Amino acid sequence: MNIVDKTYLEILDRILTEGTRETNRTGTDTVSLFGLSYRLPVTTEAFPILTHKKIQWRSLVTEMIWYLSGEPHIRNLQQHTKIWDAWSDADGNLETAYGRFWRYYPVPNYTAPIRRGDSNYLCDGEVLVNLDESKYRHNLIVDEKESIVIPCFDQLRWAIDELKRNPRSRRLHITAWYPPNATVSRLPPCHHSFTLNYQGGKLNLHLQQRSSDHCVGNPFNLTCYSLLLLLICREVNLNPGDFYHSITDAHIYVDHIEPYRNASREAYVLPQLDLSQLGDRSMFDLTYDDIDRLQLVNYQHGAFIKLPVAV
Repeated sequence: MNIVDKTYLEILDRILTEGTRETNRTGTDTVSLFGLSYRLPVTTEAFPILTHKKIQWRSLVTEMIWYLSGEPHIRNLQQHTKIWDAWSDADGNLETAYGRFWRYYPVPNYTAPIRRGDSNYLCDGEVLVNLDESKYRHNLIVDEKESIVIPCFDQLRWAIDELKRNPRSRRLHITAWYPPNATVSRLPPCHHSFTLNYQGGKLNLHLQQRSSDHCVGNPFNLTCYSLLLLLICREVNLNPGDFYHSITDAHIYVDHIEPYRNASREAYVLPQLDLSQLGDRSMFDLTYDDIDRLQLVNYQHGAFIKLPVAV
């Protein structure tokens, strides 16, 4: 069995064996386990994706392009996939959009002169960069009619540029967790932050997650962030290393147990990922027109396992 399916199924069995039954906000109980982590090698030759069941690759790529866009809504996303519709309002607005905070993280809007040490400065080695004059400073339009804009910082673009300048930096951390949003959001970020780390000639990605639905969410998460790592490596011309995943609350909803017990565990050889159709385009320039240019090659898989989603 390949390492991805083997790792995933071992974790599933461990949650069911060691976990405890817990209630939660959705009204559907879970079997939950505190504190899990695992590691997967990431390459285009053996791309991390589950094979014992079918993963909706096109929806996953669409979601990644949405993340990278920084869009704070799903009006464009939902023309290609409905995976976020349950958490949006009728106008496609979403209280929490991961890429929004990757690309548009709210920062103070100072009008007074900025002094060394003020929080509106970004420490870049020994050089202090004024975010007001930086290419990483953007305004997010919240309401065009009322001309409401929020000054924001582009975390992801800064991290990419810093990788090019100083790949061994231990400060390459991107977060989607914004407390004023998280405390009121219908669904604050589950996979809330990730860190990039370059060691031994390879770039690794460590994903931190507060809550993981192992049967519905985790299959997307492990593949989505493996894809992100490869896109970043392509952007900065570094070799990929490992995807490392730390989970605080790993759980299985009780109405997912029987469907999984009845499903096949037969796994297949991992597929290849072909990014050649992207040419020399930057990850920041990808649009929904590029969905089919990210190709899985030789993806053999079992049947799709239809599971209810707890909202």
